[in-house]
Amino acid sequence: MMPRTTVFGWYDDNVFGAVERVQKHVAVPQAKLPVERLWRIVAKRALLATGAEERPLVFGGNDRPGVMMASALRTYANRFGVAAGKSVAIFTNGSAGYRTAADLAAHGVDVAAVVDSRADATDIAPDGVRVIRSASVIDTKGRKRVSGVVVERSGFEETIACDAIGMSGGWNPVIHLACQRGARAVWSEKLQTFLAPDVGNGLVVVGSAAGRYGLADCLKDGAKKASAIVADLGFSSIAEVSPAVEGEIDPSFTALWYSPGAKAKAFVDFQNDVHVKDIGLALREGFGHVEHAKRYTTNGMATDQGKLSGINATGLLAAMQGISPADVGTTTFRPFYTPVAFGALAGTSRDEHAAPVRKSPLHGWAQRNGAVFVDSWPVVPVGLFCPVR
Repeated sequence: MMPRTTVFGWYDDNVFGAVERVQKHVAVPQAKLPVERLWRIVAKRALLATGAEERPLVFGGNDRPGVMMASALRTYANRFGVAAGKSVAIFTNGSAGYRTAADLAAHGVDVAAVVDSRADATDIAPDGVRVIRSASVIDTKGRKRVSGVVVERSGFEETIACDAIGMSGGWNPVIHLACQRGARAVWSEKLQTFLAPDVGNGLVVVGSAAGRYGLADCLKDGAKKASAIVADLGFSSIAEVSPAVEGEIDPSFTALWYSPGAKAKAFVDFQNDVHVKDIGLALREGFGHVEHAKRYTTNGMATDQGKLSGINATGLLAAMQGISPADVGTTTFRPFYTPVAFGALAGTSRDEHAAPVRKSPLHGWAQRNGAVFVDSWPVVPVGLFCPVR
């Protein structure tokens, strides 16, 4: 077990690079211990259970302080007992938004409304919570933070007072490691997201990283595939797991790449300030290829490397051209998954080890023939030089 460790790269021969945060969390680091430690892990088999990240929604005014991921609202409430707002509106295209509304209501947080882009949604909101179906958010109100949300449905606009907005646009499986050696992500029309390609039995993807979003299904899938790996390696297999999880909500959603009618800028990349019109401009200027659009707009080139914006950019490029996201694809996945400090890579090359001793192939011959060495490199006396005959 290696807590506080992130696997950042998958290389040839099933070699994984990982960085361990040894003293990142310590108030007073010890001089004899490293702050971070680099690991090179050579594995016979590997199981990728990296989960899925919630996808933002692209709508007018979505960069205003107080707009955040619905799963973040839920985490603050359930794990830390913190309410992100006194009155929260939820904008969703799937069932996950209703789960956030239920959790917030259970903690006594007022849910102003659930705005659902789907017309045929059958999800049930908590008692007393208003649900607006077949609708979209086109703007937010407020100066330094959210004070309201503008909802549009069939041409009718309505402003709902709130001080926080949770957005839930579906889920993106975290498949970066599986795509770092050249294999391309595969679009799933059923799940409306990209899944990991088949990369052989050296790396097996499980759970929500494999597009299984229910908790019970994730646990069962992980146990089943882990058991198969253990048995394949010649060890005793674990017992079959059939977990029963109460209160699960159907994680299905309908992709929504852009909320039309936006009155303010609708941001795709929140760090590099790339919005929908920038994507459209890239397409008009002839930079419609996903790799060209990335570099033309800088979408996905911030510190998160497109984790929030990459799939939305693909979806927008596809929708603008009337094609499938499968035809657009994703940008190239490369190490590192998260930033790694130069100090961790340098490792023990510090102080007296900062400049390692370098020896040329002729070092031994020069030493035997009385060469004078300067900074580890020999200066061969002229008289000792003779061509090889």
